[in-house]
Amino acid sequence: MQLHSVVANAHERAYCKMMSNIEMRDDKEATIDALSTKLYDELSDDDYLEIEEIIRMALGWENINPDSVQTALRSICYVEAEYRFNEKNKLLFY
Repeated sequence: MQLHSVVANAHERAYCKMMSNIEMRDDKEATIDALSTKLYDELSDDDYLEIEEIIRMALGWENINPDSVQTALRSICYVEAEYRFNEKNKLLFY
């Protein structure tokens, strides 16, 4: 009977730890997504057009698909948000 109790308690602790890790990961992802969206939304139309022009010129293309620019900018904003999150929380883990 004791062995059953020990095993059941170990399983419960493992489950609680797993759920806690999942919740922390979900919170981290939600925070990064929110910051990424904020960074993207802060770009003005002029900023967007300037970046689009710089990309077009750098690649030597006459035209560029605006959807690809938007995708690239969203990716850049996500990476920057992830970096900021990690820098801000670095002190908590080290």
